[in-house]
Amino acid sequence: FFFRHTLLDGYHIEYIEKDGNYSTYHVNNQKIIARESINEVLDKLPDSFLQIHKSFIINCNKVSSIEKDNLTINEKNIPIGASFRIKVKDKFNY
Repeated sequence: FFFRHTLLDGYHIEYIEKDGNYSTYHVNNQKIIARESINEVLDKLPDSFLQIHKSFIINCNKVSSIEKDNLTINEKNIPIGASFRIKVKDKFNY
């Protein structure tokens, strides 16, 4: 087995998607997969990141549009979970 450690600059991370025991970091049109929980991911990230769904954490600086049920980053529509809507509204003041 080969494991690679990658140091990521938070500025370049667009969003993180949770899938089972893995987290996929979407960075400049690339995907980096890590075996870690959503809480482990959140603990490492600066305040510019926000969990908006049970399976998604976003970089607030990369958001191009927001609607009631989703937001867009780099032409990717990401759902906003019902229990996270108030946090999103507060963060973006809409």
